[in-house]
Amino acid sequence: MEVTVNRPEAKVSFLTERGELVARTSKVPVNLMNEDIVSITTSRDMGADSPTFSIDMTSKNPWDKWVGSNDLVIIQMCRPPEALSKVFIGLVDDARKRLVVSNNTVQRVITISGRGLSKAFIRFDVGVVPEAEYTSTTVGWLEIAGVNLAGSTPAKISEAIWDKIGKHIEYKWSNGKKLFDYCAKKFSDRKDITLLDSSTIMNWKGSIHALFKDVAEAPFYETYWEMDNARRQENLVIRPAPFNRTQWVGLPKFTITDKDIVGVETGRSDVETYTIFSVGAKTLFSPYDTYKTFGSLPFWYKPYADKYGNARLHVETSYTTVANSEDVELQTDTMKGMMVDLYNWNIKNNEMFNGNIIVKGQNKYRVGCRLVVDSREEGVVREYYITSVQHNFTNFGKYTTTLGVTRGIEAKERFTAPWGKHTEYSGMGIVPFEPEASREAMELDSQRQSTPDDIDFGTASTLVAEAKKMGASGSINGIRVRYTFGGTDVRGGRIDCSAFTQYMYKSYAGIDIGRVTGQQVKYGTKIDKKDLKPGDLVFFKGTYNSAHIYGVSHVGIYVGDGNFTHCASSGLQTSPLSNSYWASHWLMARRVLVGGSGTDGSAPAGTYTKFEATGYGASAVNLMGGPGWTPTFKTATGTRPLEGRTIAVDRNVIPLHSKVYIKSDYPGITGEYIAEDVGGAIKGNRIDIYFNDIPPQFDPYEANKRIKKFGRRTVEVKIIRRGK
Repeated sequence: MEVTVNRPEAKVSFLTERGELVARTSKVPVNLMNEDIVSITTSRDMGADSPTFSIDMTSKNPWDKWVGSNDLVIIQMCRPPEALSKVFIGLVDDARKRLVVSNNTVQRVITISGRGLSKAFIRFDVGVVPEAEYTSTTVGWLEIAGVNLAGSTPAKISEAIWDKIGKHIEYKWSNGKKLFDYCAKKFSDRKDITLLDSSTIMNWKGSIHALFKDVAEAPFYETYWEMDNARRQENLVIRPAPFNRTQWVGLPKFTITDKDIVGVETGRSDVETYTIFSVGAKTLFSPYDTYKTFGSLPFWYKPYADKYGNARLHVETSYTTVANSEDVELQTDTMKGMMVDLYNWNIKNNEMFNGNIIVKGQNKYRVGCRLVVDSREEGVVREYYITSVQHNFTNFGKYTTTLGVTRGIEAKERFTAPWGKHTEYSGMGIVPFEPEASREAMELDSQRQSTPDDIDFGTASTLVAEAKKMGASGSINGIRVRYTFGGTDVRGGRIDCSAFTQYMYKSYAGIDIGRVTGQQVKYGTKIDKKDLKPGDLVFFKGTYNSAHIYGVSHVGIYVGDGNFTHCASSGLQTSPLSNSYWASHWLMARRVLVGGSGTDGSAPAGTYTKFEATGYGASAVNLMGGPGWTPTFKTATGTRPLEGRTIAVDRNVIPLHSKVYIKSDYPGITGEYIAEDVGGAIKGNRIDIYFNDIPPQFDPYEANKRIKKFGRRTVEVKIIRRGK
């Protein structure tokens, strides 16, 4: 028999503000009381907010007096012939002396415990102090600080948070080094994800760590800390979950045999077996769209459904939404890609082993890696995913590493059916399967939420006037428009018909009618051609082979006198509906907007309340953002601010989305407005009235002169409609 004896070693370094303290085990220990270290436990878990450590020290030295909160701790371990290597860098939480009674003996032990460097990010809260710092809710303080949100990816947002916000965390020790000398970032992205709605985080209040977790949404992203021995630092890792074959095979791999294993606690069950998988937005499309999937059918695996029924796993994400002018159909594609990943990651849960595998202590193991167990005893080679690593070291005793593992299965079986065999839900046969009727109910309800009686973000007059100008000039903001199928580049003048109508309604009426004709044709209320009014949408079919509902293929804006403005193959223009080509392709008209306060344009009757009003703008000149700040030109309701429509209010006095009528002695102010924004300085009977200042269409400096001329004055306000 061959017996191998190893004497594990450990070394702990404490960096305080006054100096460095080192405790180490002896290579040839004689008496525990002559040692400093009794035991060490370190733990990393991908499901926990922070790695943790606990060190028991003898009372030979007053470690509880020498070491204090936020001192840096560096823990090294090894099993010879391995060399000592770092397994943990962290910050002390607590150091205290305690009495341990065992086997009729009393032992004084000093326990020092703490967390990883993540503690610094967990304890560092960020947010605006409203008594001293003012930021517009239209923009949010993160944008002002240099963190670009909307349209950016989780990795890019996280990098900006790290660089612009995280670097304000200040820890410094006696060796002159600071927190960021011991930690770094390691971020990567999915290909199909960008942030579409930044409203939930733009004015973040809470810890930086929680902000990272909110940006990098689970289960599509993994956020954890790992020890990087090559660089002798801790890395904050934010990466896509390894859903697919390429990502999985690309993970680092450790291989062990029966000789490495000290103990095993693994098994499998069907507790987390799911049969239906869906991903939804955090934006409510329709009250009937319970799961916020925009009516897309979830994926399922019917053989499992026959056994377990409709066991649904549903996840909501901020990275798909029907807000902010995005193409619902494109978002549906993104959503389906996420659903595929959710299905593949979980469909074999009932076949996979999970639990703990205890091995001889070694400092090489890391979370987020593969573990291959080649067991002759079981006669199987099984591959796992390491989700936690715990090192347990006892002086004069043993050193073991407990690996928390999931997703255990033979490698050849991992990517076999039912993996990759998802199909769209087709019904259990218990109730009638009627997806078209269900989708129609959602869409009709969404339309009811969008009709003029429910949502009226402004009058048609401004939109129609601007559309006429653009149709006459063939340009937007001085840029000649060239028709580009699928184009959305308004600034570059490369757009298609539905991009033009979307831009006009969003810019001049504050309404997102959707990106493509197939969405826009469902918006508002259908009206007869004889009842057309300026501002109505007009739709056509058969101008090309369209796959959209009703065969709709073209859209424009009715501008009165039998004409409509649209972006066609020859560019931006105004054409008569009576033209034989357009008449032969006519489909329908829909009303989204209404104009004026009444048929005669007079002020509504009733009681008015006096408010103090000031002028306001959306540009950097008039919002006075910080260095490097780029305004987003969005209000708290997600609209683009517009003179003659947008006001900012105290939502406790005038709810957002309310329609109000304002009387003023200042020229051009009297009229209807919508409460679309709020502000930290707006309290009680105060309102801000927006002036057009968004470049390049408007000159912010000229607007600034007008805002100053308006000054602060008393106006009379009547609420016509409270809220939506």
